[in-house]
Amino acid sequence: MLAKVKLYVLLQPYNLITQSRIMTYKQAKHLLLVLLLTAVMPAAKAQDILSILPFHAAPDVTTADALTASFVLNSTSDDAVWGYQVDIMLPDGVQFDESLPSPFSLVTPRHPLVSATSATSHRIDYAHLATDWWRIIVTPDDDTRLDGSEGLLLNARFTTSPELEPGIYPIHVKRTVLGTSGYNCVEPMRSSSLVLVGGEALDTVSHIDLSKSVGLLPDFAVDSLNNALTDNLQLTLLDIRRADTLAAPISLGNSNALVVAKAGTAHTAADNTLAWTDGQTPVCHRLLLDEAGGRFEVPFQFRADSLIMQRAITKTKWNTLCLPFELSNNQIREIMGGRTQIGLFCGIEQDGMGNDQLMFAHLDTADQALLAHTPCLIRPARNVTDIDLADVMFNVPTTLETTVDDFTFLGTYDARMTIPAGYYFISNNLFYRSTGHSTTKPFRAIFRDDRPSSSEAKSLAFSFFEDFWGTPTSVDNLTPTFTTRQPAYNLQGQRVTNPQRGIYIIGGQKVYYQP
Repeated sequence: MLAKVKLYVLLQPYNLITQSRIMTYKQAKHLLLVLLLTAVMPAAKAQDILSILPFHAAPDVTTADALTASFVLNSTSDDAVWGYQVDIMLPDGVQFDESLPSPFSLVTPRHPLVSATSATSHRIDYAHLATDWWRIIVTPDDDTRLDGSEGLLLNARFTTSPELEPGIYPIHVKRTVLGTSGYNCVEPMRSSSLVLVGGEALDTVSHIDLSKSVGLLPDFAVDSLNNALTDNLQLTLLDIRRADTLAAPISLGNSNALVVAKAGTAHTAADNTLAWTDGQTPVCHRLLLDEAGGRFEVPFQFRADSLIMQRAITKTKWNTLCLPFELSNNQIREIMGGRTQIGLFCGIEQDGMGNDQLMFAHLDTADQALLAHTPCLIRPARNVTDIDLADVMFNVPTTLETTVDDFTFLGTYDARMTIPAGYYFISNNLFYRSTGHSTTKPFRAIFRDDRPSSSEAKSLAFSFFEDFWGTPTSVDNLTPTFTTRQPAYNLQGQRVTNPQRGIYIIGGQKVYYQP
């Protein structure tokens, strides 16, 4: 009777008696052998760990997919292990295959075979807890230890939902107990691993939410993560803010992507890593942004101690620019020179010949700042190769667009964005209309005509209300008419490869070209 009372007291706090599996007294006796070990719980060494190896899944995996629908639990321990306990939680859309007699099977030779039989010396007991956790306890009928100090322990069969979306999801391991003798054990730290869904679709996923990952993210899990995302230039955020320890540095294919990690953990001083503390603004030690990199996004407010942006802006040409941070008037002068010209889109006017004039107002760089997420035209007073700033605040944009008179100046942070057909863009001091094959880099801007096609003008030009010195002018060093990447012909019908200033026929229309 004493044993039964003792059993009841120990089992109840661990929720081992559940609706999905009622354990018999004989089964519970095996559990008691491990649960008793919790009375003596020295801290595990760093190398003592039970963890799940990262695995791939797909939507709508069923019991019939026997060869592909399983993953393995792995262990590493310096001590000879007699039995073990582990709690596992799968992500939404992935579940253990309960249609089988047991979703779990032991791996040999880690669990030695009993002489003259095909049965292992150990047995599995498991329960689906009241929450989303499953508890697995493996014990021997005698004092047989596991074979070896590391390697695979058990296989687990799973199924998935048909609605499972492409992405990378956390899988958790906690309350692990390694029994080293009848009354001694160690408790490894919690760990997380990964379920990778989508194959090639992972190359276009923009956010990876591993914020539910806890404990240790082992080096093999980090390596799997890095490998899966090496070709993804659309990824803007990897969130691992709850993981206590990263066993290896994060290395993503998109150099402009952000990593969110718990403040104080290893590798949080790495470039583009936001150190997260609950209730405080995340801080990035050093943020590197590159126009040759992938997509960038501001997911929430954060601060960068240091910012280096690689962005070439040529002093002899008009450029488009859209920055995710503010530049003060002093910073504009220091980085680009005191005579830098910046134009903000403010509307459309038509001349007497039916041609559109895109109107821009000068930003007074002596008194005004260039606001974050604001597309503009810019002609710096000196060549710019990079922007180097300290203590920069980033805020979530409400829009990257300036729309006036049904015409939109649209900033972009996208990587190698294909400019839709009919949009306008500036390249090498020329104004083009896209045929749907041109691309643009991040931190630039393009133009979109939202008016009905019947309202389109014969040509399109730029004008400023005032030039930098305060007198009316039109924009120089920029073609005042739009053209396309099509052959140019002179008025005699001869093709011209290097047009000079004058009138040419391009795309069936007469246009004025000014180099």
